[in-house]
Amino acid sequence: MLPSLGDRTALLVACCGLILSVTSTNHIYNGLVALEENLCSSEAIVFRNDSRYATSKLQHVATFAFEPYAVLYANCENDVVEFINFVNEQEESVSFRIRSGGHSFGGYSNCDDCIVLDLSHLNSTSFDATTGRVTLGPGVDQAQLVPFLAVNDVMLPHGFCPTVCVGGFAQNGGTSVLARTLGLFSDYVDSVDIVVANGTKLTCSMDPSVEDQSVSENGCSDLLWAVRGSGGGQWGVASVEDQSVSENGCSDLLWAVRGSGGGQWGVITSYTLRTTPLVPQGYTYAFSLSIPYSNASLRVFTDWLNTDMMDNALDGRVGMFPLISGGLTNATHVAFSLSVGGWWYGDDYEYAQTYVRGQFDAIFGHLDGYAFIDIENMTYVEVYELMSFNFADPPGFVASSRLIFEPMSDEYVDALAQLVDDETSDTQSLTHQGGVVQVVWELFNEKTSNAALRYNTSFPGRDMKAYSFTW
Repeated sequence: MLPSLGDRTALLVACCGLILSVTSTNHIYNGLVALEENLCSSEAIVFRNDSRYATSKLQHVATFAFEPYAVLYANCENDVVEFINFVNEQEESVSFRIRSGGHSFGGYSNCDDCIVLDLSHLNSTSFDATTGRVTLGPGVDQAQLVPFLAVNDVMLPHGFCPTVCVGGFAQNGGTSVLARTLGLFSDYVDSVDIVVANGTKLTCSMDPSVEDQSVSENGCSDLLWAVRGSGGGQWGVASVEDQSVSENGCSDLLWAVRGSGGGQWGVITSYTLRTTPLVPQGYTYAFSLSIPYSNASLRVFTDWLNTDMMDNALDGRVGMFPLISGGLTNATHVAFSLSVGGWWYGDDYEYAQTYVRGQFDAIFGHLDGYAFIDIENMTYVEVYELMSFNFADPPGFVASSRLIFEPMSDEYVDALAQLVDDETSDTQSLTHQGGVVQVVWELFNEKTSNAALRYNTSFPGRDMKAYSFTW
């Protein structure tokens, strides 16, 4: 039976509730030690006196320096169930956080004096050649995911930072360079196995036999909707063992797991996603361009970004990440540049080369120092590895992100120019969306297509124009 609103509210209190008090720590410690005997792996819990603690406490994003009470590494679905039951059994509220890759820019996957439930060891992958679906654990990172997809000749609109894991990526929408061509990652989530607040395990699934792609009435449809973009860990804990559809429906939660965000209701540990075919022969056309920074070139660059973001003018098969970036040329000076890296997701190589170069030559060709580079004869995985290098995180990596729905104002561009004048080393990435993301939004908003109902996820930014990432 689906937990009541009261049950789910109770988990909210447990997940984001009171810090462990001094008087309760001995009780919690003893309880965790006893809990460990029921877990799938020994030494799964790391306390502060453990030599592994210095590493286990770290977030991938170093904006925050948390000191959690303990870190519990889940190695199987039962570990999640046991932990949720442990929390429910405590007389006092126990604060805990859910972490897959630790990339939460808001620090929501860790906190001081709480228990971190870490899902990075739940990193299994499987492919069903009959249905074309993949099943992924939340600990699968992009560096593992991309080659796995490619070897099976399928594709998803994956992320580009190699260490971002599926758990947080799927529940927060999953924006990427491929979104213009393929849509959002959360759009492809068809099923999750989930452990909800009272420890009950459910399967929430869309019915693949429904021709109009509308959600299944008996498949926990609202739960699936919610986890597809709403953020990680709000609605329950997903697992991989039973792929059957829950007889109890759980319609209010299926919607939620498809994009509404994370950290409020529970933990998701597995996703089943439909896929799309990989580009023929696995090859694709890639390119890069660079422009030396000046106030004039920054204006041309941002004017172009505004035009394409608002008008969706560029062919949807072009995926790219424009960068306004700085790098130290010596101990005191930062040299800024404007650049774009990207590729054409398709097999019409000669047309792509002519089209892409023609587009950028027309816009930037008159600027001094403009350089356009064709990257040829590379497999998709090779192109990914080359492009993802741009997202290699430096020591002490600190970042923030935001969704952009309107053109960049003159004040915003002036602020970017000020960063350059101050010679900071910030990098601003403005990943275009539009394309399929925008078309689906328009179809659904106008209610002109039943097929668009499949993309009725809970991700709140489907009508965004770009994803801004600063580090």
